[in-house]
Amino acid sequence: MLNFSAARRIFIARQPQDMRRGIDTLSAVVQDELHEDPYAGDCFIFLSRNRCRMKVVFWEEGGFWICQKRLEAGTFANPDRWCHADTPTVVVTPVQVLNYWRESM
Repeated sequence: MLNFSAARRIFIARQPQDMRRGIDTLSAVVQDELHEDPYAGDCFIFLSRNRCRMKVVFWEEGGFWICQKRLEAGTFANPDRWCHADTPTVVVTPVQVLNYWRESM
C-alpha cells in the first residue's frame, strides 16, 4: 500500500486530467504546469473532469508509483475547498487525504 506519511508534501492538482495519461505524461504535467519536481519525493494527485477517477503519482527511490481509484458511485470532493489562492495545486496533509477519500464514499 502506498504510504502517504513517506511523502514530503501531498499536492492535489486543481485542473482535471485525462485519466488515459500515464507516468511520463503526468510527471511532465508536474514539471511543466505545476512547477514542481516530480523526483523530489512529493505525492501528486490528479482527478478526472467528473471527479469519479483519481490517479496518484509518487516517486520512490528507483522508480515511480502510479495508482488509480475509480468510484462506482459519487465523486471525489472538489480540491478548491482547501484553496484560497489562485494556484495550480492544493497542498494537503495525509489526514486531509484520508478524510478526502472518506467524504467521497
